[in-house]
Amino acid sequence: YKHLLIPGSKSSMDTILQLSRGFFTLEEMEKMEYDVLQRLQWHVHPPTPQLFVKHFLFFLSIEQHEVHDLSQFMVELSVMDYFFVSYKPSEIAIAGILNAIQRLLPDHANQSSFPFHRTMVDINTPEVLACRERLELIFAQANDQAGNDVMNDVHKTNRTTS
Repeated sequence: YKHLLIPGSKSSMDTILQLSRGFFTLEEMEKMEYDVLQRLQWHVHPPTPQLFVKHFLFFLSIEQHEVHDLSQFMVELSVMDYFFVSYKPSEIAIAGILNAIQRLLPDHANQSSFPFHRTMVDINTPEVLACRERLELIFAQANDQAGNDVMNDVHKTNRTTS
């Protein structure tokens, strides 16, 4: 955050005070910052789906890097789709993990024996199922796009060499 500092200032708060040209005092800034944090109930860094994926996979003792990578990729896809705004990060994470397991470990995809079922969360809620369906759709679209990009590159190469 060094780019936020004005030469001669000691912190970003000092920078803001300098930018306000004396309109605010340090005490007013600190009080406003405290009021904002209180109203947000200090929820300034909520857990993300990526964090839930990491913890859930640890809890499940799943050490396959492919499952971790695909789960993380799926939940990263959710960031680009407004559809997921109303869903909990944990629901998105569980959906990503289940989809990754279904793709990479089909023998282990039996949901009736899945540890989340009774101990942590119901994996068959409408919310988790909706997230799973949407992540599958986005994943398929991403794969189609990647395939089209590869094919376009092949066609361009063929045209320049012929």
